[in-house]
Amino acid sequence: MKIKQLKNGMFSAVISMGFDENGKRVQNRITANTKWEVQKIADELVTNKINIASQELTVEQAMIEYVECRSSLIESTTLRNYNEIIRNRLATIKNVKIKQLRIIDIQRAINKEASMGLSRRTVKNGVSLLKASLEFFDINLNFKKLQYPKDIPKSEEALPELTEVFALLKGTSIEVYCA
Repeated sequence: MKIKQLKNGMFSAVISMGFDENGKRVQNRITANTKWEVQKIADELVTNKINIASQELTVEQAMIEYVECRSSLIESTTLRNYNEIIRNRLATIKNVKIKQLRIIDIQRAINKEASMGLSRRTVKNGVSLLKASLEFFDINLNFKKLQYPKDIPKSEEALPELTEVFALLKGTSIEVYCA
């Protein structure tokens, strides 16, 4: 990697991050005030293989990328649950870029999910996947500030007596199978 000084006094370098799925070389340009800063950022990028463009991802894209990177390491049922969360949860923030995401946005999404009658566990599972995805892309937010909906105890509805059920089935096409 060669660090050059630009006409405006800033320093710049181009580093290679490897190749994409089409075989095209992926490069990142780093520009900073000092040569030392450029070297430091370049070293971090090379050691962590962080793509600067990854911060331009939306929340949905980041969660999809996270799940795809972990797909060979997790159980199929967990993978299915993650894909369901990506499809159905946190809809209000799916199109927000991860670098612009704030805790207040996540809290509003939680409130929206709670107003739809979703359980605390369902909402928390969606937020947990979001948190893991953001940490994967080095976006650190204080998730301890979030408030989740309270658990609503399930009401115990009384089941009808068997005699009532058989009375309802009497004279129907499935009476023979149930008797």
